[in-house]
Formats: sequence, structure tokens, C-alpha cells
Amino acid sequence: MAQNRYVPEIINLLQSLIDVYNSKKHTRRRQEMRTNVVIDDALMESDLKVSGLRTKKDAIE
Repeated sequence: MAQNRYVPEIINLLQSLIDVYNSKKHTRRRQEMRTNVVIDDALMESDLKVSGLRTKKDAIE
């Protein structure tokens, strides 16, 4: 019977882990949303030259 006293604690721990998993799953989904960004082409070109980055996406991130 001593083992049974830990059951509620284990259930609470598992529920907490499920909650964390679900919150991260929803957060990840929000981060994958596309966003349109309007940037002056001349400004972007100079930024790419100065930074040495290859793509516009790299420059924005």
C-alpha cells in the first residue's frame, strides 16, 4: 500500500508534462506563421553587402 500514496503525485506530474508539451506545440505553430515585410530594395541590398549574408531571409532573421 505504500506505493499507492505516490499515485496522485505521479498523475499530477504527468498532467504537468502534458500541459508543457501542448503549450510548446502551440507556440511552435505560432512561430511558423509567415509574415510579409516591406523593405526598401536599396536598403536591403546595402545590408546584404555589409553583413555578408546571402539571402533577404537571413538578413531579416
